[in-house]
Amino acid sequence: MSSHETLGLILVREGLITRPQLYDALRLQRQNNRLLGTCLLTLGYVDADRLLAILAKQLAVPALPRGLLIRASQEAVRRVPAEVAHRLRIVPYSWDGEMLGVAVADGRVLNHLHEVAMHAKAAIGAYVALETEIEETLGKLYPSLRGVMPPPALSGRARPPTLSVAQAAAPSSPPKRSTLASPPSFPGVEKCSLYEAVEKIYEAETVRSVGRAVAQALLNYFARVVVFERLGTNFKVVAYGGVTPSRTDGALEDLPQVTAHAKAKGLAHGLSNNDPRASELARYFGLGSAATFLLAPIASEHSHALVAYGDNGDLNETYDDLHELEMLVKEADTALHLLEN
Repeated sequence: MSSHETLGLILVREGLITRPQLYDALRLQRQNNRLLGTCLLTLGYVDADRLLAILAKQLAVPALPRGLLIRASQEAVRRVPAEVAHRLRIVPYSWDGEMLGVAVADGRVLNHLHEVAMHAKAAIGAYVALETEIEETLGKLYPSLRGVMPPPALSGRARPPTLSVAQAAAPSSPPKRSTLASPPSFPGVEKCSLYEAVEKIYEAETVRSVGRAVAQALLNYFARVVVFERLGTNFKVVAYGGVTPSRTDGALEDLPQVTAHAKAKGLAHGLSNNDPRASELARYFGLGSAATFLLAPIASEHSHALVAYGDNGDLNETYDDLHELEMLVKEADTALHLLEN
């Protein structure tokens, strides 16, 4: 089981919940800002022990059986400041003289355990536990902060980028357009929330509709987005936002770097400077310069059907929302597979 698979997708694939149940939980998550697993438990769609087992496989860390957190070692608790424990939503649980064991509910916290190691001056090991049990235990172990816990630093719902799309600076000069350009004959898309886009993806009846929903989601993270469909040896733009591309179709041989990456699959993201894929797309579609980019091939089972590209023009920022975009691409992959069959 890949750690990059989202919890909802894993549970659906394993037959533990249905897609309508997943959408119910996603809607609840938008209302209460809790982790998806917590929402599924609240709705009664999964068993707590089964959820823990799935999370342990997904994150590749052992599960801490329910009821054990309150037995946390006092030495372990002493080694982690209350503010850090509450902000990261972790419970320091065990101490063996060399390694500090901490319980987490959100897998993204695993990327922040270096901060805990710095405070504890020790190596860190991780367990996974339920969100509600962690919050209840934190209140008991650190009573000085009880009732004043800050919002989760790493929530299960999509977070806005460091700068909103409205704040994203436009390129200082208009993009150059090819003299052979053919402007799009369909309107661009407007952004919607990540989970609204996922729902649209599964309501889609055509590849183009999937592409438009993906573009709407990407606009939460990038100022400019283009999604195109692969059609044999050619391609055609099916959605765009934040910019009007100078071309709507062409031959894949005109995009050799992007085509090679699409065949290999996997997200490409990072700084645009000196990345030939980002430069190739920006130049071909007349997008101008950019600081950061993401390139996402979205494939059905038998063919690469869509390629999504997003960038932030002239913004010197790094990308911090890869988890949500991996989920989006995997859901779109699955939707294309369902359409194909």
